[in-house]
Amino acid sequence: MLGREDILKAPQRTKAVEVPEWGGSVIVRELGAVDAEDCSRECQGQVAGTHTVRRAKWVAKCLIDEDGKLLFAEHDVKALGQLSSSAMERIFNEILALLRTKREEQLALVGESEAARGSGPSTGSAES
Repeated sequence: MLGREDILKAPQRTKAVEVPEWGGSVIVRELGAVDAEDCSRECQGQVAGTHTVRRAKWVAKCLIDEDGKLLFAEHDVKALGQLSSSAMERIFNEILALLRTKREEQLALVGESEAARGSGPSTGSAES
């Protein structure tokens, strides 16, 4: 069984993303649960701010170095927002892809759990 420390030290998924506009690649990490929820709300337009600033904020929260340390801080968001829009869009799309993958896996787990308890979605077929 996993213990507290095992869970808290569990690695987050990452993905290398080629950014030709910057002449190389970067590492994008998946968002933690709280940030993922905030990002979802912002993407659905429930939080004020320009699209560019919001994108730059999430790029700053997800770009890491090879040791897993964030490359940027909150005070770097404005400067990131001034960079290539296509580069920012490319990275932001990868952040969203990691978020979607995580959600799909969570939904699959919930479905498996409900099916195991016999409370899964009804198929509409009657057994005799």
